[in-house]
Amino acid sequence: HSTMALFLHSMGQPQVALRHIKRSLFLLELICGPYHPDVAAAHINIAMIYQDSKQVGRGLKHLRRAKEVFTTVFGDKHFQIGLCDHTIAVAHSLMGNFREAIKFEKSAKSIYSDNGRYEKQAQESKLWLSWFTKQAVEVEKGLSKKGGLIPVHPNLSPFVWVSLQKIVPSRIVSPAETIQLYRRSVAMRQQQQQQQQN
Repeated sequence: HSTMALFLHSMGQPQVALRHIKRSLFLLELICGPYHPDVAAAHINIAMIYQDSKQVGRGLKHLRRAKEVFTTVFGDKHFQIGLCDHTIAVAHSLMGNFREAIKFEKSAKSIYSDNGRYEKQAQESKLWLSWFTKQAVEVEKGLSKKGGLIPVHPNLSPFVWVSLQKIVPSRIVSPAETIQLYRRSVAMRQQQQQQQQN
């Protein structure tokens, strides 16, 4: 169900993808229990689909649940907690809550910095903090000029989802599965192009 959900999501069918990923979450919780890393990964995938569907608030609930699961399993200073804090920061920024985004990104940076093995992630976190701070200043300027809250929906660069993908445990996909998925995606895109031309 998880792989099908991510595939459907990438093909632009988020509602169908949500049904599959929620079914996957149900089965994982049933088999592994509520506190398992795969359960947290399923929550993160649900959050990703919600965020791409512009339902960031719903996605944020799943990110918080993923962090709770990872904290229970690994403790509060584990690398996965830093990644969860980062994804929560991105979610807050998508809603225009840059102060909250800064708070969570600082927590992520602290976790990365405390462990010398994650210097690259600490550097990335500094870039995110800089970007969130710049956006927070822009929002404050907008508030003072307009006299009230203005909606903010920043266009984040593609490396948001690259960083999110680091959290989800990778599943080994056979070459045959990869080729089959590729052929399906090409066929579906060709079908969509033909429908647009007609």
